[in-house]
Amino acid sequence: MGRSKVEKNTATVLKDAESVLSRPVGRDFSMQGALPDQAPYGLVHSELRRAADRALTAGERGRALENAAAYAFSAVPGCEVRGRRTIDPWQSAEIDLLVGNRKREDGLFYLPEIILVECKSSVHPVPVPDVRDFAFKVKHRDLKLGILIVAAGATGARDRRSAAHHTAAIAAALGTRILLVTTRELMAISTAGEFVELLHEKYFQLAASGTFGADG
Repeated sequence: MGRSKVEKNTATVLKDAESVLSRPVGRDFSMQGALPDQAPYGLVHSELRRAADRALTAGERGRALENAAAYAFSAVPGCEVRGRRTIDPWQSAEIDLLVGNRKREDGLFYLPEIILVECKSSVHPVPVPDVRDFAFKVKHRDLKLGILIVAAGATGARDRRSAAHHTAAIAAALGTRILLVTTRELMAISTAGEFVELLHEKYFQLAASGTFGADG
């Protein structure tokens, strides 16, 4: 492929990506079919690097992490990001991402049809109040699964079920399951299939251990 054609294709990918991320909150902005197969994870990794850039403001880092999560989920067969930064009618809670899952055999087959996603770009482990608040958001909407995407893990230890891990265990016992995914884990994968495998493995670990699946 000639250089000019490569540059043209790259420009097209970036233009499509910018269009996807600028669509209004609450609208379907799935990238299914909008980007070449190899494009989403280059974009995921690019946004993850921005999320770790301390030269940016906390708001900019948080937005970058949300972008990375949106790219990752939209690349999964059968998944669509159906809402972003959605605020409830009482102005009391915001949802970073609302993901629809058609449960395709080559997608997130074992996970529920609707998934809430919250992103935390803080350099500090996610504390108990943040996990408790997120679990409440999931429970309040009568949903079964929430996914926390974080930069620095969670407080406490899974084997002792302490701190945030204990909070996640209580939530699971009450029917609200929370998965914990780290930015380091996302940086280590390069395809939608690997992302699906990661989430399925964490879902099974949660069922077996009663709290967060092992965080990387």
